[in-house]
This record gives sequence, structure tokens and C-alpha cells, in this order.
Amino acid sequence: FGVMGWLNGLDLTGYGEFTRSNQRAYGCDCAAVQTAELRASCISGYLRHKQEVEEVVSQDRLLVFDVKQGWEPLCRFLDLPVPDKPFPRREWSKAWSLKELREIIFDKKGRQIILPTLLFLAICCAFVGLM
Repeated sequence: FGVMGWLNGLDLTGYGEFTRSNQRAYGCDCAAVQTAELRASCISGYLRHKQEVEEVVSQDRLLVFDVKQGWEPLCRFLDLPVPDKPFPRREWSKAWSLKELREIIFDKKGRQIILPTLLFLAICCAFVGLM
């Protein structure tokens, strides 16, 4: 299988279109210089989308969840028992030590989300560099 097999399995075209579509929906442009106005546009677009979802989806089918709430509201919504383990509280945005970054990148979530995203960004940078 190897790295090339894994690369061939990625739908980078679909992922790119998905990303651009979401950015358009929120009024964002991650390729542009990030300004306070663009940040405000992105946040406003996100909040507008969140409100639209809350208006359309019935309350019994929608969970507006803040991870700071822990297991209880999530498990209640899913009609599952609350686990005995503490709720995972990793601050992904503040993990800057090499050890923590390695843990983030190589845990299950990292393999599924972060590594493909980093690979996509590296390919984009290489492509832009070739142009």
C-alpha cells in the first residue's frame, strides 16, 4: 500500500471544492491576506449559518454543544450512558511542544484529519511554487 497508495486514495479535488464551497458560504477566503475585516466576515458568516441551522432543524434532532459541557449533554442527546472516563480536554490550538504536536498528528484524529490537511497544504504550496 505505502504512501503512494494512500495519496492515490485522497480526493484532493473534492476536498478543495468542499473547502472553497464552505469558505464562500461563510464569506471567507483562506487564500487571501487575513485581515480584521475578513475575520469578521468569516465569523459573521458562521454565525448566520448556525442560526439558519437552528431555525430549520427541529430541537429534538439538534444538539448545540460546547465541549466545555463535557459528556452529560452529549450522552443525553444520543441516549447513551455517560462514560466513566473523563471527557477529553486537549487544547488543540495551544499544543506547541514537539511532543504534543507529535501526539496530535499521530493519534487517530490526526491521522484522519490533520495529516491529510497538512499533505494537501504541502501539495498546494509545491504547486504554487511551480507556477
